[in-house]
Amino acid sequence: MEICDFKEFVGDVLENGLEVELDEELGYSRYDYRSKSTDNSRNGHSTKTMKTRFVSY
Repeated sequence: MEICDFKEFVGDVLENGLEVELDEELGYSRYDYRSKSTDNSRNGHSTKTMKTRFVSY
């Protein structure tokens, strides 16, 4: 396994873990519109850029 593949694998594992944690916290999964008790919506995710005075991530 190459370094790039390993980084992608770790990223996928972490992302999936965070999705499960969010499902548990909110009480409904991303596409489960019938079980939620709020008008708030989970509409996916997009790339973000974090800027600091030293570097952008």
